[in-house]
Amino acid sequence: MISDNIQNECDEWIVVIPMTTEAIEDIEPFEVFVKNTKETGLDYPSKLQLNYPRTIDRVRLKEYLGILNRKFIGELKNA
Repeated sequence: MISDNIQNECDEWIVVIPMTTEAIEDIEPFEVFVKNTKETGLDYPSKLQLNYPRTIDRVRLKEYLGILNRKFIGELKNA
């Protein structure tokens, strides 16, 4: 999710960025690599695809994948 906390708590619609484990060796300028570490909670190295933001109904969220720290927020803003 990239929508802010107020929207996440109050709105039925949230903004998300897709994440994939495919072609992680080829990171484009509009993508951000995310390691699979204890801190992120991811099972596999992944990349965020910032060129495909989507607004979805929160009921479509199925499982918690992990969390990004403030370092990644800066990288997202620069991508």
